[in-house]
Amino acid sequence: MTEPDDKIRCDACPVMCFIRPGMSGACDRYANQGGQLVRVDPHVLLDRTLSAGGKLVPNITPDPQTGIGDWSVEDIVTLLNTGQTPEFDFVGGAMAEIVRNTSRLDEADRRAIAVYLKSLPPIGSQKKGPQKKDR
Repeated sequence: MTEPDDKIRCDACPVMCFIRPGMSGACDRYANQGGQLVRVDPHVLLDRTLSAGGKLVPNITPDPQTGIGDWSVEDIVTLLNTGQTPEFDFVGGAMAEIVRNTSRLDEADRRAIAVYLKSLPPIGSQKKGPQKKDR
């Protein structure tokens, strides 16, 4: 579906974001290339980000070493609702903006996002994602 400003709607996950031309969606898995929704290879995206002077972002795949593999679905639902991590810390920066939006979703939608994130294949990263500490 194309909007008047050439954004396309991505329906690959429950977020259903609109993607501007030349940009990727919130998940960075799909992009708008010439008005078409295309799958973005994670390694291509990482290389493109780093070569453009970007920084590494935390890994939110279920990779146990560098991602959120040790987070439960409940941990993710709580983060999407309140911004609180399993370590009782709170997210900031761009993630705080995401939480402002996901906190407005109903519980079932937040749970669907959490289940979706846990279903992704683990991808190792150069930067560690948020990790649970032994309590």
